[in-house]
Amino acid sequence: MKSNRNKSKEIVIIGGGFAGINLAKNLLKKDDYNVTLVDRNNYNFFPPLIYQVATGFLEISSISYPFRKLFRYKKNISFRLGEFFRLDPASHTCYLDNGSIQYDYLVFAAGVETNYFGNENIRKNAIPMKTVNDTARMRNFLLQSLEEASRSHDAAEKRKLSTMVVAGGGPTGVEVADLFPSKFHVGGYLALIIWLFVHLTSLITVRNKFKTLTEWIIAYFTRDQALRMIVRPDNPVREKTILPEIENYKTKKVNI
Repeated sequence: MKSNRNKSKEIVIIGGGFAGINLAKNLLKKDDYNVTLVDRNNYNFFPPLIYQVATGFLEISSISYPFRKLFRYKKNISFRLGEFFRLDPASHTCYLDNGSIQYDYLVFAAGVETNYFGNENIRKNAIPMKTVNDTARMRNFLLQSLEEASRSHDAAEKRKLSTMVVAGGGPTGVEVADLFPSKFHVGGYLALIIWLFVHLTSLITVRNKFKTLTEWIIAYFTRDQALRMIVRPDNPVREKTILPEIENYKTKKVNI
């Protein structure tokens, strides 16, 4: 990624999600602006398919892509790894956890946190699904429970360990529930084709589109989700700041 720092206005975008990425792309050919995208991770990921990573249908790398590679050869856009700390409007300075950056225009596109709507029991016991690390924790917990259920000889305990509760009946909740074996399935090839088209075209690169489609086809015809492995990042406390890959994970017991 090259920089073209002159007297152009400096735009700082906090957050590399849908809003931040789209704004940066719209400013690609605007020579009057120099854009700095700031994110605590060095990769963008596609939230609508995050549940398929959590349930073992897709790899993490299928829905994520490095910012630096995405904006490579873009002269007026640069990426800064960091987490927003505080703001000084008087001096037009944005302070990050690893330094500071000057701006003429500042855009906040940092996204939102999981909303539990005041349900403290859900907050204490549920596994959120907003980030890449959330998906790893959810997948580990689900698979660990199923492994324990397979070893149990007590019918009540087996039923308890294999019972999943999804809190939330929105698009993600419905799709997560439908991924597990149940008595009800929504069919229709037209609906499936529309769903595939919308999700594939929304992925940010051709590489991710092809990789995701390939994994879906293999899973559909073989009925085998080979990605259903219990894997865990070295640091479970904070979101990884590098593009996560399966080979960088270590197998260990998960305590959630």
